Amino acid sequence: VGAWGRAMHAGRAYVFTKTAFGWTQVAELKGSDTVANDLFGESVAISGTTVVVGALLHAKGAGRAYVFIGTGAGWTQVAELKGSDTVAGDEFGWSVAVSGTTILAGSDHGQVYVFTKTASGWKQVSELEGADTVAGDFFGNSVAISGTTAVVGAESHAASAGGAYVFTKTASGWKQTAELEGADTVA
Repeated sequence: VGAWGRAMHAGRAYVFTKTAFGWTQVAELKGSDTVANDLFGESVAISGTTVVVGALLHAKGAGRAYVFIGTGAGWTQVAELKGSDTVAGDEFGWSVAVSGTTILAGSDHGQVYVFTKTASGWKQVSELEGADTVAGDFFGNSVAISGTTAVVGAESHAASAGGAYVFTKTASGWKQTAELEGADTVA
């Protein structure tokens, strides 16, 4: 659970585990270098023992995503991710998702970055864009992933009617395979 307002908006994320007696808090996470107003916890995602937490205002708003691994001894930060071309104001980490060894991190400037876990750590392997998105569509404001299928929201696409883009991982990389819109959505 994210709590981006905690500690003067430096933010925190809380991990809970289900026990025979109900849900129990087992950890309070914070980024190794987060400071006031970073909004750590604005976005959170979990897959197995991997937790990803976005801090979209870290580094003058360039943003970061922090990766934690849970073990019997607790939760440890193992990576701090940023997009290869993110700059101040991009708000990388606006949205995050994780499935197995793949992480998606969306930014406010219309990009979604794909990271894969390797033997040497987490590496950026792709940068996703919608085939017909334009500035102001907010492509990447929401992301989800399951296995080799990723879905990216663009809340202001098509005169703010919105859209969702489906990407599939292939042997040659991530490819857009569909663009979704509601049958009755309007501007």
